[in-house]
Amino acid sequence: MTTTVRFDGLRDLERELERLANPNTRRASARRAGVRALAPMAAAAQARAPRAQGDLADSITVGTRVSGGNAGQLAFGRTLQGGGSRAQAVQALRDAQRETASQVFIYMGPGRHPQAITQEFGTYFHPPQPYMRPAWDEESRATLERIATELWADIQRSVARAERRAARAAARAAT
Repeated sequence: MTTTVRFDGLRDLERELERLANPNTRRASARRAGVRALAPMAAAAQARAPRAQGDLADSITVGTRVSGGNAGQLAFGRTLQGGGSRAQAVQALRDAQRETASQVFIYMGPGRHPQAITQEFGTYFHPPQPYMRPAWDEESRATLERIATELWADIQRSVARAERRAARAAARAAT
């Protein structure tokens, strides 16, 4: 399940983002803010995760990479499985990577544990013990507010760093 969140009306935030000339700096700023904002939700999921066996609770993390691959690798594999040539698969990989290059993805959830899904949703023999959905329900609004707050603060720090760097470069050029 993927949840997409879109912020509308944050013009001041967009203007500040534009002050960061380097797109890599913009993405890094958004990643840092997103990871910090999702940390309390991860803690809530860890607190609810069943601890009968294994390290399910300890595996719940926040990061910029999902366990199991990325969009390019998935596109490559799908193209080959669909009967495409290796050249077509490489082109699909490049297209997927190019498409996601300007986007920022933050993931929160358990690592590669088979029991993660069965614990959340249950099985024929095992009733569900949800831990991710209740954490989302409890923390979603606060997380969205934290993302805006953290992003604003991180952009301000990045702009200040860039201005200091530019001033040092100008001082060096003047001498």
